[in-house]
Amino acid sequence: MEVVYVAHYLFGDLAASITTRQLVKALVKLGFEVTLIANDVKRGSLKLPKGVRVDTVIKLHPKLLNVPLIKVLRRTLFYIPLFLHLLGRSKGASLILVQHHNFHLATFTAALASKILRRPLIVKVHDLIPSSPSPHPLRKFYEEKLMYILNRLALRHARLVMVPSPELKFLANHYFNLRNVAVVPNAVEIENFKCLEEESCELLFVGNTKGRGLDKLILALPRIAREVPEVKVTIIGPSPDKRELLKLALKLGVADRVGFLGPLPHEEIPKLIAKAKVAIGPLLPTPYTYGAVPRKVLEYMACCKPVVAFKGTVSKELLVDGTTGVTVSGVDELALAVIKLLKDDELRRNLGLKAKEVVMERYSFKALLRSLAKCLISISKAQTKHYPQVPPV
Repeated sequence: MEVVYVAHYLFGDLAASITTRQLVKALVKLGFEVTLIANDVKRGSLKLPKGVRVDTVIKLHPKLLNVPLIKVLRRTLFYIPLFLHLLGRSKGASLILVQHHNFHLATFTAALASKILRRPLIVKVHDLIPSSPSPHPLRKFYEEKLMYILNRLALRHARLVMVPSPELKFLANHYFNLRNVAVVPNAVEIENFKCLEEESCELLFVGNTKGRGLDKLILALPRIAREVPEVKVTIIGPSPDKRELLKLALKLGVADRVGFLGPLPHEEIPKLIAKAKVAIGPLLPTPYTYGAVPRKVLEYMACCKPVVAFKGTVSKELLVDGTTGVTVSGVDELALAVIKLLKDDELRRNLGLKAKEVVMERYSFKALLRSLAKCLISISKAQTKHYPQVPPV
């Protein structure tokens, strides 16, 4: 049986692409043939299971991807040729699966193909509430109004909507009035993440810094440094606001304590997490972060690191205040929480071990495999015998 998987892009080291890879791996493990369809595929870093077909509809030069007009086209008109390709490819498929984000037409495109071909649609949701960071009225209309209408139609058509947390299930039930919703966790491949001895007094943030509230960490750093003079901050990932963050750090006299390593291959991340003492999660709550299960937080916890994040940025099922990490509400609370963790070895160790336990139990690849198998079997009880049973895990 074949699954056609639609993605907005496939770049190996981005969080959405890692989620795609894990879902594809789980589908193959359950006995499905998988075809991935996307624009902008960077094949070399995907590390997909053998036999997975990848169809690139539109291939752009990497330098074009950040051109504003190209960004708009990728989210909108570029889905016309992808839709036509999807119609042809999905005729022999058992179902269509799409990874959903609010800002592009992948979900609506997949739903339209599903409607025409009468194939069941599964939507893997990352975020649900349309939210635009732009003050431009036309962009806000597109991202907050038009995409809400189109995505609501698509999500209501789906046979099943998979969300990563109970909060997002509640949101799907009440905001979109959906009833076909199941919690399927984002997963981390536990075997790649080890709990090693700390090597430095380091606060670590992994991921894109834009819109994550890293200015709050810089604002808290002088107070932290007064109590813990050896403290350093390391930031791994794209930093489009690096200039602003460094300017703030210079103004506060802590620029020598902040290091930007830039984007690194994903396989190098676990050892860098393992060296840190405290991991920093998102520090800016928005509608986009409600009920989120960020990959960075899963990977921190898989390395036995206590996580500090702002309230409303991580699912409460994952980041339990005082148990798997610490949630805070402002710069002062952030500084106090970090100081306490840096000074208390036993507290860091206990929070880290509990964090690892939670990830192993609920967010491992085995947990994903079990949840996905249950969802696939539930799609059509009449076809249950055709869906492979989950292997022992």
